[in-house]
Amino acid sequence: MTDPFSVSVSVAGVISLGLTVCQGLLAYYGPFVAYNKETESLVKRVRGLNATVNLLQLKLEGLQSHQNPEFAAEIQVVTESIHDCTDGVQNLSAALDKCRGYDAAGMIRRNGWALTCKALYPFRRATLISLADTVAALQSNLDAALQLLLL
Repeated sequence: MTDPFSVSVSVAGVISLGLTVCQGLLAYYGPFVAYNKETESLVKRVRGLNATVNLLQLKLEGLQSHQNPEFAAEIQVVTESIHDCTDGVQNLSAALDKCRGYDAAGMIRRNGWALTCKALYPFRRATLISLADTVAALQSNLDAALQLLLL
């Protein structure tokens, strides 16, 4: 059995990728929050997920430093919950990769809002809803893990 207090490299990788993806999605979709409700909803959900992942990272680092055997089971459950998020985070990362190269904020400043939205709004309603659903599923899974750590 592995040391329950050593957060594995893969868990650290999922957390790191999760934070990177959240920041990327916020940077890309953020300028479009006023465009429609789906975009606004997605951005709100991503902000919540980003906050949850940040807090999970801090809590796990704190528990590792104490190495109290009484928390071994909790750390194991949290680690498994984070592992369960791998596919969802990778899906969000793939969606973000499709957005790379667009400087939405710069385009808005240079060309005005209406023209930019027509030119740079490469996402469809179904894409936004799918991304929001993925973020919501990740949030739900990580909320349970975070609640366990906060008990």
